[in-house]
Amino acid sequence: MGPLFPQWSPNGDRIAFLAALPFDPNGPDYREQVEVWMYTLSTGDLTKITDNNLKRDIWLSWNGENTSADHPQVTVGNTTVSFSDVTDPGLTTMIRDDSPPALPANYIAGGPFYHTQTTAQVAVPITISMTYEGVAGAAESYLAILHYNEATSQWQDVTTSRDTASNVIHGQTDSLSVMGLALRLPTSHFPDVSSSASNPFWALWDIEAAYSAGIVSGYDDGLYHPERSVTRDQMAVYISRAVAGGDSNVPEFTGTPTFPDVPTGNWALKYVEYAADEAVVTGYDDGEYHPEYQVNRAQMAVYVARSMVAPSGEAALADYVPADPRNFPDVPSDFWAYKHIEYCVENGVVNGYGDGLYHPEIIVTRDQMAAYIARAFGLL
Repeated sequence: MGPLFPQWSPNGDRIAFLAALPFDPNGPDYREQVEVWMYTLSTGDLTKITDNNLKRDIWLSWNGENTSADHPQVTVGNTTVSFSDVTDPGLTTMIRDDSPPALPANYIAGGPFYHTQTTAQVAVPITISMTYEGVAGAAESYLAILHYNEATSQWQDVTTSRDTASNVIHGQTDSLSVMGLALRLPTSHFPDVSSSASNPFWALWDIEAAYSAGIVSGYDDGLYHPERSVTRDQMAVYISRAVAGGDSNVPEFTGTPTFPDVPTGNWALKYVEYAADEAVVTGYDDGEYHPEYQVNRAQMAVYVARSMVAPSGEAALADYVPADPRNFPDVPSDFWAYKHIEYCVENGVVNGYGDGLYHPEIIVTRDQMAAYIARAFGLL
């Protein structure tokens, strides 16, 4: 049984916990014996620090001072608490809380929560910094530091700033209590894009950000249909709206259509023409645009990379050299969309899969496209 009641050391370099180990399981005196174990982060050593043959060692605590004027901050895990002024030294404890008070209905946990206390005499406000991972795109703007106000029994958003380049979020509070990272759930405009705290749709934040920016919309049935594949006419619509800054900024087209298969009266005409004018799209060798073709991940990277440097398009990418090539086995340097894929990866638009491949052949769906657009154009 265990580990139980984990507690970080005052300086955050070790964690102690209780573990029950069975002994003499075949004998008449079989019972569980609880011992105190310690894990050292820097070395990975796991050490049992009690061996006194008592049935249960139930007391576990750290002693000492870790907060003073010379050392005004304490870091445990992903969380750093910084005091602007320490007038009297003391012990600051940060104990992980896996069962914090129920979060507000429109929030879900975005990382660990800690119950933090100090015996030091400190000035306020207190600065909190938390690192995060696994949160990207539009969702980063919904990430918050929540602090539980014990006086009011209410959660408070104490976020002051976000550093998305370093994946750090900062906050300030006048008291210490339970605090941690949480993701606010936006209200979904589509029944098939869940915003339920128990099961939010993975691209909820990106879809809502793209919707708010006027880039995506739903179908006549009121649904978003995130599972549907993206075609080249739809791609031109997304990209044009993103580059222009909304649908109303995409100009009407009144000239002679560039592509025979996107004639006057075609629903996507103005978007295809605008994307072509911005050097984002081109036609095929047969002179047609083929709006009905599905878009795969290689083609998506071309659209997005060109749109990020529009109106220069391909010309702006001619001399691009990846700073840190991913070297996907299925995207060698002579692959036709190599530069575009590397550009998108380098700018945080897309990643590879768990198997280490990029899979340029996979067809892009509407949920994925919303995520790519949100990341590429910073729809925060």
